[in-house]
Amino acid sequence: MKNILPNNAFYDELASDYDDMISFETAVEKKKNILKNFLSSEMKSAADIGCGSGVDSISLSLSELKVTAFDPSSEMLNIAKSNTARMNGKVEFHNYSADNVPAEFNSQFDLVVSLGNTFANISKDKFIDSIKTCQDLLKPKGQFLIQVLNYEKIISE
Repeated sequence: MKNILPNNAFYDELASDYDDMISFETAVEKKKNILKNFLSSEMKSAADIGCGSGVDSISLSLSELKVTAFDPSSEMLNIAKSNTARMNGKVEFHNYSADNVPAEFNSQFDLVVSLGNTFANISKDKFIDSIKTCQDLLKPKGQFLIQVLNYEKIISE
């Protein structure tokens, strides 16, 4: 039986190939166009939970939001930092998992996003804490946008 890597180790291993796999530049443009439908003029700040290589963080930054991004994979964060510089974005990055973001970030964000499959990769015992963390990060009247991809459905269709 093969060993199953912890989530952050899996993404550390995948990091160097991830952007080719997702067509990074195309993904940024698509996300920017999609995310503008969720943004309002009152929104000034956003947190990206599970930022990966930075697609959503950069898209939000290029939409004039102050962005703070979190990911448990240090290798993905290194790539996200490089991508942000290359795309002329401004993002502050931190190496934390969704359930482990420090309370110092609480009540700082108009928008919290977790797009892709971050929440599908959170263990059952940390799921509720992760949702609570996202809620705690929001300012009053802030919004939380979450996406969970159903790969089984995608593959079957």
